[in-house]
Formats: sequence, C-alpha cells, structure tokens
Amino acid sequence: MTIENKDLLNVVRESSTQQYQDVIPQADGSNTMAIFAMLESYPTAKNEFVNTLTNRIGRQLFFDKVFNNPLKMLHKGMLPYGKTIEQLFTEMAEEKGFDEHFNGSTTQEGDLIKVTPPSVKPDYITQNFEYKFKTSISDLQLAGAFENQYGLSELITRAVNSLLSSSQYAEFRDMKKILNNATPDATGGSTIGKGLIQQISADTELKAKAIINLGETVEAKKLSKLIRTYANKLTFPSTDYNLARVKAWSQKEDLVLFVTPEIQAELDVEVLAFAFNVSSADVNVRTIIVDELGQTDDGADVVAILGDKDIIQSYDTINTTTTFYNGERLTTNYFAHKHGIMSGCKFANALIFTTKKSV
Repeated sequence: MTIENKDLLNVVRESSTQQYQDVIPQADGSNTMAIFAMLESYPTAKNEFVNTLTNRIGRQLFFDKVFNNPLKMLHKGMLPYGKTIEQLFTEMAEEKGFDEHFNGSTTQEGDLIKVTPPSVKPDYITQNFEYKFKTSISDLQLAGAFENQYGLSELITRAVNSLLSSSQYAEFRDMKKILNNATPDATGGSTIGKGLIQQISADTELKAKAIINLGETVEAKKLSKLIRTYANKLTFPSTDYNLARVKAWSQKEDLVLFVTPEIQAELDVEVLAFAFNVSSADVNVRTIIVDELGQTDDGADVVAILGDKDIIQSYDTINTTTTFYNGERLTTNYFAHKHGIMSGCKFANALIFTTKKSV
C-alpha cells in the first residue's frame, strides 16, 4: 500500500511531540515542500521526523512487505525477562505393585509418610545470538522523496524492508540450523551448536529409531504412510525419539512436518490431515515448507522432519530499531538490533526421513 506524502506527514505529526507539532503544521497536499523547508530549518524537528518515520511509522505500515520467515509460527516471541530459559521435563510417577514398597521404604508406614518428589530434568539455554543491521537514508534522498507525491512512502518502504528482510532472513537461517547444522557457529553474531540431525546421528541407539531411510528415491505414497504411522506412534510415551531419552509423547495436534517444496507437492493432503488430526484446510498450518533441509553426517539427503512444535526454541531478548544522524555525510543511519536464543528442545520428539543412494 502506497501512501501519499501529505497523509504520511500527518501520521508522523500525530505521533510526534508537542514541540514538533508547534513547529510543523498540518499537511494539506499543497504545503509539503514548505514543510520540508521547515524541517531543514529546524534540525531537532528533522531528527524527530526521521526517527518517527523509520522507527514507529515505518515498522507499523510496512512490516508485512518484508521477507516472511516460513518458520515464524514456531518463534516464541520476546523473552519477558532475563537472557536464559529453563526447560523442565517431569518424569512419570513411580510405579509399584500393590504389595510392593516404594523406593526408600520397607514398610507400609514408610510408603504412607515418606516424601517422593517428582523426578524433574532441567535444561538451561542462554542467549546465543546478537545481530545488528544497517542501512542509510541521505538528505538528498529525503529531499527527492518530498518532490514525489508518494516519495516518502516509497523511501521508507525501501529502508524498512532492507532492515527487516535481513533480520527475518537471519532468523529463518538460524531456526533451520536448529534442525541441521553440521558446524557449530562461533563467530558472526551467533554461537549456535550442532543441529538436531547431527545430535541424533551421534547417538547410535537413537539414530536407529529416529532416522528413517526411504531408499534411493522418495515414493510419496510410502512417505505419507510412514508419516501417518509415526504420527500415531508419537502419541505414546517413548524414549526412542528425543535427545534426552525421556518418556515423552506428542499429541497429533502438536506435530509439525518440515518439508521441501518438492516433497510437499507430492504428499497426499488427506493423509496428512488424518495424521495430524486436523481438517484438510488446516494441513498447511502443520506443514512448514523450507527451501532445503540439508544432509546427515553420512551424506543422506533429509527430505522431511516430523516433530513436536516445541522442537524449536526461538526467543528474542532485543528486537528494536534506532537512528543516528551523520552530519559529516548528511545521512541518517538506520539500525536494527536482534538478540536472543536459538536452540532445540532435547525433550521434544522428532523423526527424520532421508534418502540415500546405495554405494
């Protein structure tokens, strides 16, 4: 949606301080160049104008135009406080026969009185990425934007899209690394560890259960049947499909399927709807298409991952924008900052489907 300069100027004015409103009048379409001249005459008002235009109005009006992270539905949002999350898994209660004693007791009185706290397994995850992004808007570009009826809208669209698209792509790239990352990051703004696939591959017993090889090629009918089968299996407590090797289970409604475009085009929507216990119309919500899923350490191509929606733990601790005016270059530098946590959940179930040519 392209907005006329006069409308955008008035939106900025309404969102600005009283001091700005006292200096800059309401725009009526005939005085936009006069307003620009006023902004040039009042550096403080000009700085406020650019700040409001980029940081507040820009994000509000144009966020929907940026690159859309396909994995966004699994992002948990802002971490309300701190930079660490604690994941807890509570084991099932102790089970004994009617005439047997609970652990730590040898009498019926001991069974009745002794305290048996639940067995809880914790996993702590700390902030592990910090990114910054930058683009610039020159005074010359700003002046030219005032000369075009829709120039301000187009200028801010380019600037905001540049920053937020880059931010969204970084988020998408790192969320994929939670699934498949052969080489842990150590620089460049993140310290993301090895991916889910690599961690499962390193556990011989888990690999035998959780990685299913489909042969040399993908047969859609066979893959659909396996997805349906394992979607049912995952509803039962098992230690076979999660890194923590706890008795975890997943409701069908909590399962998601990561697939490439090529595989998604071949899958039977009705079969997937039955597997996820949702309507055919809702299958797209449970099926997340990504450009590629990479390979396992032994060279097999990953074609799909079926897992609990909590397998990806993605939180922001900082997600903000700011500006800085460079008087030497007559340019406003526009920055975005995004910090947070990118990690997998060891307690969540996951199955990996691969293809590999015989040697």
